[in-house]
Amino acid sequence: MPKYNGTAFRALEFSDDDIFESFLKKHSKGKTVEYNDFVSCGSNTSAAFFDKPKKNVFLRMEVKNAPIISDFADGIKIRGYAKDELLLERGRKFEVDSFEEIDNNFLITLKEK
Repeated sequence: MPKYNGTAFRALEFSDDDIFESFLKKHSKGKTVEYNDFVSCGSNTSAAFFDKPKKNVFLRMEVKNAPIISDFADGIKIRGYAKDELLLERGRKFEVDSFEEIDNNFLITLKEK
C-alpha cells in the first residue's frame, strides 16, 4: 500500500460542549496528543468540511508514512475528490505546533513525532 508524507487535513464538529472543551484543552500549544483510534484524513481541504455552523475544529497535520486508502474509500470516489484519503493507525503521537481561534472556529496544527 502506498504511503503519504506531508500535510493532511481533518475537520471536526462537536455537539457536546463538555467534549468540545475537553478536546480543546488537550490540544493546547506545546502538548503531545496521542490518538488511540484509527483516524481518517485527506491530503487536501476539499474533502474536509470547514463550513459547519458551530464549534468547528480544523486539524492541519504533518504526517509520516500514512497509508493511502483512496482505492478503498468510497467517499472519495462517490464525491469525486481528486486527492488522497489517508488512514492514520492507532497510537500516532503529535505535538501541537499552533492553536488559533478564527471566527469561532479553531485551527490546530499538529506535527507527528
